[in-house]
Amino acid sequence: GAYLAAYLPFVSLGLDRDGFISIFDFYQPLSVDACHQIQLSVVLLAISGIMGYFRIPPNAPAARRLPFTLAALSNVLFALVVTSSLNALPDGYWQFDAFSY
Repeated sequence: GAYLAAYLPFVSLGLDRDGFISIFDFYQPLSVDACHQIQLSVVLLAISGIMGYFRIPPNAPAARRLPFTLAALSNVLFALVVTSSLNALPDGYWQFDAFSY
């Protein structure tokens, strides 16, 4: 729900400026509030990936454990990039500075 709610400011049903049918308008400027919503949804997605990893049975084979490990790891790394200053947005859009550590 939080992931879909983050994209509500971008919903624009109708025709875009080129005359094509569009559902989302990603050409509008990104507000700080919408950026923080997207960051929250990505962090929640990373938390659900980690929690899903711990639901794998302990006697599961490595072939079954590897896809869940890679998915959880990619979710966590994506959340770190989106919430840090590595997302190439101006000051105020990110939660922590990756270069200050």
